[in-house]
Order: sequence, then C-alpha cells, then structure tokens
Amino acid sequence: MADPYEVLGVSPDASPEELKRAWRSAARKWHPDRNPSEEAAARFKEVAAAWEELSDPARRARLDRRRTRVRHGDLPEEFLLDVADAVERAEAWVLGVVLPHYVQFARGHGAELAARLWRDLDDLATPRTLAPARSAARRVRRWIGTIEVTLITEPAPHPTVLLRHREFWEIAVTPAVLWHAGIRDGAALDDILLRSLLMRVAQIAAHGRFVPHDAVTEAELDAARRQDDQRVLQTRLRWAGWAIVVTLVGAMLVAGARGW
Repeated sequence: MADPYEVLGVSPDASPEELKRAWRSAARKWHPDRNPSEEAAARFKEVAAAWEELSDPARRARLDRRRTRVRHGDLPEEFLLDVADAVERAEAWVLGVVLPHYVQFARGHGAELAARLWRDLDDLATPRTLAPARSAARRVRRWIGTIEVTLITEPAPHPTVLLRHREFWEIAVTPAVLWHAGIRDGAALDDILLRSLLMRVAQIAAHGRFVPHDAVTEAELDAARRQDDQRVLQTRLRWAGWAIVVTLVGAMLVAGARGW
C-alpha cells in the first residue's frame, strides 16, 4: 500500500490547501485523457485513492496515528509495509464483510455475536462471500465506527493488543511479535492477522459479558442469546420507567400550573 503523502508529493504536516493543490497538479499530470502513457491510468488511481484518504480529516488522522507509531520502530521498512498490507486485507474482510453479516445477530451487548464468531472462527479464516445484514445498517455503522486497527512497535506478548479508549476500541497490531516469531511469508501474515482480528472483534462484541472458548457449543450459544435478550429487556424496562417518570412529572407540572 503506497503512502498517500508520497503519492501526492507532500509532507505529513501539509495543510488542506497544500494537499488540494498537490492533488490537482497530480491529477492533471496523470489523467488518462491528458497523459497517453501506459502507466497513467494506474498512477491516476493511486492519486485518487491518496486524495480520498487525505481529504477526509478522520481518515487522515487515523493514517497519521498509524504512520507515527510505525515510523519509530526499528524493524525493516519492507516488513512493516508487508504487515500493513496484511492488516489492510484482514481489516477489510473482518470489518467490511464478517461484522456486517454477524451484527444482525447482536441484540443486547453482542454476546450472541461473539459466540457465533468464536463458533465459526476456523471457517471464517478463509474469506468468502457472506450475506449482508438485513435492516441493521445503523447497527453496522455503530459497531464499525467504534473499532480502529493500528500498528504499534511497543513490546507486547501477542500479535494484537486490544485497547479500550473513551469512545472507541483500538486493535493494535504488533509487528515486532510477528518478526521475532519468524513470520515473514505473506500468506502466513494474512492467516495469523485475520484470525487475530476475528478474535479481537469477538472480544469487543462480548464486552466482558461472555467468555469465549475454542469451540462454542449450542448450549453456550443459546445462553449467549438469552443473555442478549435479557439485556434488551432490561434496556426497554429502563426506558419505560423513565417514560413513566417523565409523564408523571409533566402531569404534576400541568396540574400545578392550572392550580396557580
């Protein structure tokens, strides 16, 4: 995956105006209608992808966090780029396909979603087409919007580390663990990162309310489903209680106003 800043030929601290000027210049240079060379189409796609990444403040901030963490490591740059590419592929599959498919099963806090992910973990390690979620677009956006995948170079015992922030979860991938484990092959990186991201997403879905195992039984899946149903019922009862309180307070205020 090419560095968007290098593609546009700007520094990481470039202002939005500088980014826009660089994008326009590169787009004019490599647009297939203006440049008849064979590489023009491919370069223009790279430029468009870089502009799409950097023109969105949220996506640019996420990219900057990832670049900053990786830049201070002492691992070979080529290996870091290989890991970043593998992370991108795993992230696209887990967050773009798996989570939208399984999120329709999540009701309360996602215990059932976590159970299903753990039960199907081996099967999901091979990407394939999955049916999209039905009538769950908002829930899908909420789940995906609270998960960020980054690269860190700090020492860690596992290939990924799950970090809880105030408004989102961070799945931090640690290339150093993969490097010292002797994992260099692209297929091996894809396999271990895909599985690890699936496990972390299951942990996020469980949110401490379901303890997954290597193989989830039907009894455990039923228990997770009942747990989710109980959470939904508790939430509905809580909202109903507040609605009654607000209604009573409103009625008292109206009665008091009329009495005055």
